[in-house]
Amino acid sequence: VASMSLNCIVPDLACDGLPPSERPGALWETYRRLVDDGWIVDADGYSTSFRVPFPQPNPRCSIARLQKEVLSDLEAKGMAHSVNLGHVDVFPMASGKQNAGLFVLKQLDVAPTAAAFLCDDENDVELASSVGLVLVPQPTSQAMASAVRRGAALAKDYDRRQLQRRGAHATLPPPYYFCSPVPGVLGTEACL
Repeated sequence: VASMSLNCIVPDLACDGLPPSERPGALWETYRRLVDDGWIVDADGYSTSFRVPFPQPNPRCSIARLQKEVLSDLEAKGMAHSVNLGHVDVFPMASGKQNAGLFVLKQLDVAPTAAAFLCDDENDVELASSVGLVLVPQPTSQAMASAVRRGAALAKDYDRRQLQRRGAHATLPPPYYFCSPVPGVLGTEACL
């Protein structure tokens, strides 16, 4: 049942065996437009998205140009994007980490605020804002670092107010962010 529901949300799965140049829909039209315009676009192993890696070898293919000419129009076409490790991922609005994560939680009958999420980059920020505990070994983007700072500031302010009202029985509102002070693999271990 879960896979049937997911197929209804992301219909492009039916075309997974076709090369991107032959896949129907707005996502793959955008892919073809970029390729035809000289962009390097990665769709290898992707069923419902593609990636625009940066930096591009062609100096005309800048992130500013991509934002102006492509990304700004995605929502009107039912698509979205995220940035992961400096690369831009383009996908249907019904796809993406936040929707997938919330879908899984719904299938498991788990409240989002009862879930934890281990993450590090800009493409994780939306799902992180939807769960109760966010574990960040080390932020790899400014967007995630900002989310961690905002979460820490909110928790500190909330904690201070709750302590004034409730004493030792104060609890933090979700999401609660934990960012490891230790870098690398040990940071991940600290989060786990």
